[in-house]
Amino acid sequence: MQKLRTEFPKRNFCILADNLLAVDPILSVIESFSWKYIVTAKSDRNKEVFLCLNTSGKQKQQLERLDSKGHLHRYEWTQNLPLKQYSKTEKQVLTNLVVYQELSLEGEILYQSSWVTNLPVDKWNVTLLASAARARFGIENRNFNEQKNLGFHIEHNFGHSGNLPNVFLVLHKSHNYFPFYLSIGNWGPLTLRESGAVEDILNNSRSL
Repeated sequence: MQKLRTEFPKRNFCILADNLLAVDPILSVIESFSWKYIVTAKSDRNKEVFLCLNTSGKQKQQLERLDSKGHLHRYEWTQNLPLKQYSKTEKQVLTNLVVYQELSLEGEILYQSSWVTNLPVDKWNVTLLASAARARFGIENRNFNEQKNLGFHIEHNFGHSGNLPNVFLVLHKSHNYFPFYLSIGNWGPLTLRESGAVEDILNNSRSL
């Protein structure tokens, strides 16, 4: 994050992250940059903030809405909870906890998660916050999964030093973009129909 701050000193970011970043040192750094965060919180790993939720006496706020499928979306949130138990000499990280559930018509839990954030939470923006938090799942599991498993074969082993990872990635992506260039113009779609699926084109073009 320090490198990001150095390269973009005037830009503010909102960090979407998984539960590995829901710890005091990292959230403190984010706040020191005046950035925002929405980070997954888990009751088994962030026990203290959930314990504080149930014992602090702070009022939980709740919003429920039905979507076009009849699914119930339930949002609960509490603001200004300490992330953990702090000593008198420690600087507290106060955070807002959002708990979300999606339930079917039969009451079955289709999805549930919770997040900590330093963004203010109210009934007007809690649905947007939850949507933003869930977008991380789409980025990681749809985008990355597609690049790894649906013909692009981009793995983690691009090297770990120097400029080699960037060179390897550019060459790899150039190769993967080749079939999409074929779709441009009058002859492109015909070529795609004759060659088959994009993954087949990728496999065949490796011999070029």
